[in-house]
Amino acid sequence: MEFLTFLLVIVAIVFGVLQVILFFKVWGMTDDVRKLTHKFCESQQSEQQQTQTSAQTEKELQFTNEKYDLRLDKVMKGDKVRRIYDGKLMEVADVSPGRIFCKGSLLEGFKWYPKSALEFVENP
Repeated sequence: MEFLTFLLVIVAIVFGVLQVILFFKVWGMTDDVRKLTHKFCESQQSEQQQTQTSAQTEKELQFTNEKYDLRLDKVMKGDKVRRIYDGKLMEVADVSPGRIFCKGSLLEGFKWYPKSALEFVENP
Protein backbone atom coordinates (compact mmCIF):
# COMPACT_ATOMS: atom_id res chain seq x y z
CA MET A 1 0.00 0.00 0.00
CA GLU A 2 2.86 2.33 0.82
CA PHE A 3 4.43 1.67 -2.61
CA LEU A 4 1.17 2.58 -4.37
CA THR A 5 1.00 5.92 -2.51
CA PHE A 6 4.62 6.64 -3.38
CA LEU A 7 3.93 5.86 -7.07
CA LEU A 8 0.87 8.14 -7.10
CA VAL A 9 2.89 11.00 -5.54
CA ILE A 10 5.62 10.62 -8.18
CA VAL A 11 3.02 10.58 -10.99
CA ALA A 12 1.31 13.66 -9.52
CA ILE A 13 4.62 15.57 -9.33
CA VAL A 14 5.52 14.66 -12.92
CA PHE A 15 2.01 15.66 -14.04
CA GLY A 16 2.31 19.01 -12.23
CA VAL A 17 5.69 19.77 -13.78
CA LEU A 18 4.34 18.94 -17.23
CA GLN A 19 1.36 21.26 -16.61
CA VAL A 20 3.70 24.14 -15.78
CA ILE A 21 5.75 23.47 -18.92
CA LEU A 22 2.57 23.36 -21.00
CA PHE A 23 1.42 26.67 -19.49
CA PHE A 24 4.61 28.43 -20.58
CA LYS A 25 4.48 26.84 -24.03
CA VAL A 26 0.93 28.14 -24.56
CA TRP A 27 1.97 31.53 -23.25
CA GLY A 28 4.81 31.62 -25.80
CA MET A 29 2.42 30.68 -28.59
CA THR A 30 0.22 33.69 -27.80
CA ASP A 31 3.19 35.93 -28.61
CA ASP A 32 3.54 34.15 -31.96
CA VAL A 33 -0.18 34.68 -32.66
CA ARG A 34 0.25 38.39 -31.89
CA LYS A 35 3.09 38.58 -34.40
CA LEU A 36 1.02 36.81 -37.05
CA THR A 37 -2.00 39.00 -36.37
CA HIS A 38 0.14 42.10 -36.58
CA LYS A 39 1.65 40.95 -39.86
CA PHE A 40 -1.65 40.08 -41.55
CA CYS A 41 -3.60 43.05 -40.18
CA GLU A 42 -0.79 45.34 -41.24
CA SER A 43 -0.92 43.91 -44.78
CA GLN A 44 -4.69 44.52 -44.92
CA GLN A 45 -4.20 48.09 -43.78
CA SER A 46 -1.45 48.60 -46.35
CA GLU A 47 -3.77 47.22 -49.05
CA GLN A 48 -6.42 49.75 -48.05
CA GLN A 49 -3.85 52.54 -48.16
CA GLN A 50 -2.64 51.22 -51.49
CA THR A 51 -6.14 51.39 -53.00
CA GLN A 52 -6.51 54.96 -51.73
CA THR A 53 -3.29 56.01 -53.41
CA SER A 54 -3.71 53.80 -56.49
CA ALA A 55 -5.06 56.64 -58.65
CA GLN A 56 -2.02 58.77 -57.89
CA THR A 57 0.33 55.83 -58.37
CA GLU A 58 -1.24 54.89 -61.70
CA LYS A 59 -0.73 58.44 -62.97
CA GLU A 60 2.91 58.31 -61.89
CA LEU A 61 3.40 54.94 -63.58
CA GLN A 62 1.92 56.17 -66.85
CA PHE A 63 4.62 58.81 -67.12
CA THR A 64 7.58 56.59 -66.30
CA ASN A 65 9.90 55.58 -69.09
CA GLU A 66 10.56 52.05 -67.84
CA LYS A 67 11.00 49.55 -70.63
CA TYR A 68 8.96 46.36 -70.46
CA ASP A 69 7.62 43.59 -72.65
CA LEU A 70 4.81 45.19 -74.67
CA ARG A 71 2.90 41.89 -74.68
CA LEU A 72 2.18 42.60 -70.99
CA ASP A 73 -0.27 45.31 -72.13
CA LYS A 74 -2.57 42.53 -73.39
CA VAL A 75 -2.25 40.25 -70.37
CA MET A 76 -5.53 39.32 -68.66
CA LYS A 77 -6.63 37.78 -65.37
CA GLY A 78 -5.57 34.13 -65.17
CA ASP A 79 -2.62 34.48 -67.58
CA LYS A 80 0.88 33.48 -66.53
CA VAL A 81 3.83 35.84 -66.17
CA ARG A 82 7.39 35.29 -65.00
CA ARG A 83 9.16 37.43 -62.41
CA ILE A 84 12.43 38.51 -64.01
CA TYR A 85 14.74 38.57 -60.99
CA ASP A 86 14.17 34.94 -59.95
CA GLY A 87 12.20 33.33 -62.80
CA LYS A 88 9.18 32.55 -60.59
CA LEU A 89 6.04 31.73 -62.61
CA MET A 90 2.99 33.61 -61.27
CA GLU A 91 -0.69 33.95 -62.11
CA VAL A 92 -2.18 37.36 -62.92
CA ALA A 93 -4.99 38.38 -60.55
CA ASP A 94 -5.57 41.96 -61.74
CA VAL A 95 -4.17 44.43 -64.24
CA SER A 96 -3.90 48.21 -64.02
CA PRO A 97 -1.92 50.72 -66.09
CA GLY A 98 1.77 50.25 -65.44
CA ARG A 99 1.50 47.35 -62.99
CA ILE A 100 0.13 43.85 -62.56
CA PHE A 101 -1.30 42.19 -59.43
CA CYS A 102 0.10 38.64 -59.26
CA LYS A 103 -0.26 35.65 -56.98
CA GLY A 104 3.10 34.33 -55.83
CA SER A 105 3.57 31.44 -53.44
CA LEU A 106 1.59 30.81 -50.25
CA LEU A 107 4.13 32.72 -48.22
CA GLU A 108 4.35 35.65 -50.62
CA GLY A 109 0.63 35.99 -51.26
CA PHE A 110 -0.57 38.61 -53.73
CA LYS A 111 1.56 41.58 -54.70
CA TRP A 112 1.63 44.42 -57.24
CA TYR A 113 4.56 44.29 -59.68
CA PRO A 114 5.61 46.94 -62.17
CA LYS A 115 5.49 45.69 -65.75
CA SER A 116 9.25 46.19 -66.00
CA ALA A 117 9.74 43.46 -63.34
CA LEU A 118 7.77 40.84 -65.30
CA GLU A 119 7.96 39.06 -68.61
CA PHE A 120 5.17 37.55 -70.67
CA VAL A 121 4.76 33.77 -70.77
CA GLU A 122 3.04 32.13 -73.71
CA ASN A 123 0.10 29.98 -72.64
CA PRO A 124 0.43 26.38 -73.86
